[in-house]
Amino acid sequence: MFADELNQLGCVLRDDASQDTAITVPGLLEQVRQRKFIECFQGSVRIELFVPAVPLQEEILRRAVIIKLGVHDVPVTTAEDLILLKLAFHRVKDMQDVRGMLWVQRGKLNLDYLDHWTKQTLRHDSQKELQQLVAEYSRDKSDDLPV
Repeated sequence: MFADELNQLGCVLRDDASQDTAITVPGLLEQVRQRKFIECFQGSVRIELFVPAVPLQEEILRRAVIIKLGVHDVPVTTAEDLILLKLAFHRVKDMQDVRGMLWVQRGKLNLDYLDHWTKQTLRHDSQKELQQLVAEYSRDKSDDLPV
């Protein structure tokens, strides 16, 4: 069972008072009902597990890259899909993360994919914001360094 696997990995649920509790099926279902995703912790590492509710989420799961975590294969969201999710939430920290990912991944991102899904899922102002950020962070930053 999924809850048992998370517990075996040392994951816990954390309440608003930062109290850790074992992962249970009712606890996971309550998070999905309230948030549409599961948040658990393994030590100081925060883990977000998204439950597909819209077509983009199905695509995110399809494109996930499999990594080995102990003896388990774990799907990890691609940089493009994480950018799309962070744009959808659009919190200050999310936008800082988007800028960081655009900088680190410059020249490696599938910009056509980002453009397609921003048009499908985001408001026009978010689409324009991403286009501006891609243009800003895609140029060679060495041009800005003093000689």
